[in-house]
Amino acid sequence: MKQIVASLVLCIVITDACSQWTQSKGIWGAEVSSMITLDSTFFISASGNGIYARHSGEEIWVQKCGPAGITDLLTIDTVLFGQGPMLPIFRSFDKGETWHILEPYFTGYVRATPTALFGLYGYYIWRSFDYGDTWEDITENTGVQTNNLSGVLTWDDLILLDYLYDSILIKSTDDGQSWDELPVAGLPMGGYFYLNRVFSRPDEIWLSTTKGVFIHYENSAYWIPVDTLTVDTRGSFYEFHDTLYLGTPKGCYIFNSPDSSWIEVINGLENSEAFSFTNWYDTLYCSSFPGLYKLNASINWVPWNNGLSMRNINHIYSFYDDVWAITTEDIVYRSSDYGETFEKVDSGIVNHSHQMIMTDSLYYMATDIGFFISVDSGHTWLNYNEGLDTLVIRDIEINDQYYFAGTPSGLYRSPPFPIYWNPVNNALGSVSISNFSVNDSIVICTAVFGQNNSSMVRSSDYGENFQALCIDWDCATFSTIYTEPYFYCMDWTDSIYYSPYDGLNWKEIPFNDPVFRGGHFTGNESCFLLGGYKMGMVPYDNFLKITYDLGFNWIDITPGLPHTTYSPKINSLIINDSRIFTAPRYNGLWYRDDLLVKTPEFNKTYQNSIEIWPNPFHDHLTVEFQNKISSKMKLVLFDLLGRIVYQ
Repeated sequence: MKQIVASLVLCIVITDACSQWTQSKGIWGAEVSSMITLDSTFFISASGNGIYARHSGEEIWVQKCGPAGITDLLTIDTVLFGQGPMLPIFRSFDKGETWHILEPYFTGYVRATPTALFGLYGYYIWRSFDYGDTWEDITENTGVQTNNLSGVLTWDDLILLDYLYDSILIKSTDDGQSWDELPVAGLPMGGYFYLNRVFSRPDEIWLSTTKGVFIHYENSAYWIPVDTLTVDTRGSFYEFHDTLYLGTPKGCYIFNSPDSSWIEVINGLENSEAFSFTNWYDTLYCSSFPGLYKLNASINWVPWNNGLSMRNINHIYSFYDDVWAITTEDIVYRSSDYGETFEKVDSGIVNHSHQMIMTDSLYYMATDIGFFISVDSGHTWLNYNEGLDTLVIRDIEINDQYYFAGTPSGLYRSPPFPIYWNPVNNALGSVSISNFSVNDSIVICTAVFGQNNSSMVRSSDYGENFQALCIDWDCATFSTIYTEPYFYCMDWTDSIYYSPYDGLNWKEIPFNDPVFRGGHFTGNESCFLLGGYKMGMVPYDNFLKITYDLGFNWIDITPGLPHTTYSPKINSLIINDSRIFTAPRYNGLWYRDDLLVKTPEFNKTYQNSIEIWPNPFHDHLTVEFQNKISSKMKLVLFDLLGRIVYQ
């Protein structure tokens, strides 16, 4: 006969908290890599979120039931095709309402002429005249005796096959029935040289490549570089109203025929990759990684993104109501209402940012062009680089005594004013500082001494002297933060550790999830958050968990967050007062307010508030309790010595 004593403790832990994520508004756009028009409908491939459509006269983009990860859209007659990296070909007969996978699984991008599909399968070129139902191997038609076929490009009825490993380039204008060899003289073969896109006019062929644009005239023995543009031209050609447009990683260019030069036409596409072009109802459109743009009568690119809120946010900074979000393309958005609505701002030096710290009176920024301070809440910035041997600043920390800056050439320190930077590497020698954190006089950082040699070091005197920490785990490439009352860090194996404010005694936070990958984490006095992605054969889901007891119990808080099926990931995490912000890849910015209350309802321990019967009991008992929140729970019983007797 056993008896339950009155001081029994019942611990209730929610394992699947109710989702209450809200998306910030105003961060419009998506990484649009391809677009196509079909009758009165405009189709785009939007990042890893699938295919969106917009009908003539409508104002909002609507997601279609299409596959994620599509980067190329094609059409023959009224049939849509889509393909992306590591994906098969998808086909739709009903304007994107339903999609079906085609066979075989092509290893290269599929291209189309007005009447046929062409794709690479192994080192062979295949063709289909019936929308992909049947395919035939036409490799023998080429007459080329090599297995080094590496690319297929099309423009209208022109097909171009790339055997550049063997310095062979061939073309066809009759859907692959016959082929003619083109010269390769004048093309900068070797090294990082690849063909990106082709464009044809009567008697001339244009190539965009990783080393610029080249043109070949009929009967010529050479390719001629087109003057003034020698950058990686990975975008598309497009001719509209007798003007030739070209997309590049830095924006849009038009060709000026009189002097054979390229003229940059950014005008709204600053810091944006112009990827492809099309016209629809006599308006030119450009797909880019900031989103979709159209060219207005004033030759300015204006956003056309209503309904697309899938920007890829890379950095989030906040201080009370002021929240900043920076995309992977260095586009800057700012909110003055606690992250609920955003507006795009003139980025200035912010698009070089590695870190930003905000205080009541000053904003500080580490960039790859130096250290900056703003006295007007980020509207204007002043540069303070005196004493720095390098302008690349990876990390900064601010306290009452010193400013600290981590750089590839070491750790620097300056008094608040006047600002003059001095190296504090006397105890370390010449090192690279990849990450560090500061609490009062305690400085902890990763010092990289060589390609495969790094150490976690600690100073207790504001960086005057450093000593290597005696730890039994691999601190290589670790990242660290300090949020009162703990230092936290993560090593290259995604193991997590914490130490009290002095940074001397480190303990591992219990966490054992073999599918987790990532490395984004943050915390405060009441919780710790960990974000990244789940890893199988490929990344297959977001990963975001929270713990209130230093890792003994973890709660999955990903439900309610959108995720792309194409390389999902949590890009960034921050805590601002009682609000958590997170940025799922290709899905903008999201926040939640119910996880950081001082005593979370779903993390309370209820003592002496349960009914247990019968008592005493023999071989079973009934435990009755009530809880305010409807969710999955775990029941844990402890004895008087704190030992778990049931869970």
